[in-house]
Amino acid sequence: MMSVEFTAGVVPPFYRDVCNILSTDGCSDIERSLLVELLSKSGLSNSTVGDIVDCCCPSSKAGSSVNRSALYKCLALTAFAQLGRTTIDDKIFETFSGGLPVPTFQSADLDKLREWAAAWKREANPIILGYTYPQIVAFDSIQVEIASEKKGLILKHVEYHVTSSRYRIPVTRRYSDFLTFHDVLLSRFPYRMVPRLPPKKFLDLRPEFIEIRKRWLRRWVNIIARHPAMLNDPLLKLFLTFNGSDTQDKMKESFKLSPDEFITSSFDDRWVASDVQQQIVGAKHQVDVLERVIECYKNMADRMVLRRTGLAADMLHSAKAAGLLQEDTGPSSSWVNGARWSEIRSNLRLIAPDCVAISETAEQLANAEAESVAEKLTLLLDIINSFKDLCERHEKGVVKEHSHTLNKIGVMKQKQMSAVMKNGGDSTNTSHFDSRIQKQESVLSTLEQRNSFSLHCLSLETQLVFIYMELLPQSLMGLCQTEIDGNSSLVNAWRSMLPRVESLLPVTANQRHLSNSSSYSL
Repeated sequence: MMSVEFTAGVVPPFYRDVCNILSTDGCSDIERSLLVELLSKSGLSNSTVGDIVDCCCPSSKAGSSVNRSALYKCLALTAFAQLGRTTIDDKIFETFSGGLPVPTFQSADLDKLREWAAAWKREANPIILGYTYPQIVAFDSIQVEIASEKKGLILKHVEYHVTSSRYRIPVTRRYSDFLTFHDVLLSRFPYRMVPRLPPKKFLDLRPEFIEIRKRWLRRWVNIIARHPAMLNDPLLKLFLTFNGSDTQDKMKESFKLSPDEFITSSFDDRWVASDVQQQIVGAKHQVDVLERVIECYKNMADRMVLRRTGLAADMLHSAKAAGLLQEDTGPSSSWVNGARWSEIRSNLRLIAPDCVAISETAEQLANAEAESVAEKLTLLLDIINSFKDLCERHEKGVVKEHSHTLNKIGVMKQKQMSAVMKNGGDSTNTSHFDSRIQKQESVLSTLEQRNSFSLHCLSLETQLVFIYMELLPQSLMGLCQTEIDGNSSLVNAWRSMLPRVESLLPVTANQRHLSNSSSYSL
């Protein structure tokens, strides 16, 4: 190993960025094969790349890993070689003065380098999902907007405009189209997280119900479109691009004979860890804890939205109440003339526009909190619920079916043994038991493969759940920012109303002083 050691002050930021990209967690060692693959993108010959790696990591072998210091030295020697240095040894560092040079790679910028490294890790290690939340979001963004209320033959229904940023083909969908898509998708990906759709509810066309359902469908289709295993599936593309009138029949007909993901996968049993059951228990516990935390924040955000909408409604009623004085044309009385009521009444009507302004501000803040905070937290709960549903399908589906088949084989073998003993040890009449047992053992073998594949998918889906948890700090940041900006906007709105309220008070020098200091006594 070279004796040169790098200090933080002399290492270019690019070196540290590359280390964070290549390392699994930014701190652990880096696979030698990944480093070699990166250096091969430098434009240097294979022999030069081999010399650089051997010089910096003489004790490492193929399949081993290298530490941060060795990586930095490899990057420095690569840069020197690109500058024309032909000698690859540590004497370069002894004679060189100034800042270390930065190498260039075919993946020109760090974002492209990050994508390349993540793809390489996924291919080299199929048990690692290897995506970040920004990468997941970049797959697609789908807008769902209410199109119109349509009259059917018997019942009215609502249609939705669905537009994918990936395909850019506007389509119109009904709730029943989403329902068919969900069912066909679940048959194709039974071992993946497929979120719940909003429940059916006939004869409910209230605006608030339609808005809630629209948001739910938007969250649902975005989760599907951003799922690494589903994003390139032809069923998803059909749903997002088909403009015919028979969308449901088209999906059913096109995929009724299609095999599920297990049949078409190149799964290997070695991808399932030996401690998989322990990992499942730990993952389910962490998700349960996480669910309680998110529900707490979600309930808080919902209450804050309700308070904003409550304020908006109250101020709107206040504006209408103030407007009643202006609209009133009923009889008056001379008994009220001795008081200041005439003056108060005249000025009180002036606060109506301020009440409306406060109402509108509160309504805008409620919508902002609903979208930037509550909606993101609801999406996280959608993800968690779909994970729990997946765990339930695994336990009640593959595992239960495997256990049932195993018991069935055991019963058949007992019957076969009883038949042999009944015939005095003659097994010639029990051949039908052999064929049935062989058939069930073949089924059992397939179920064991499916069970292993289900466990593998469960591992990847768990990783996907926690990739989405990046939304949690984003939601809290949105909450802080909305509250700061919102309260400031409300304060300004109340301040705009203050001069009109002051005009309702008796105009005296002392009162004016109290008004200016914002101190009032009852």
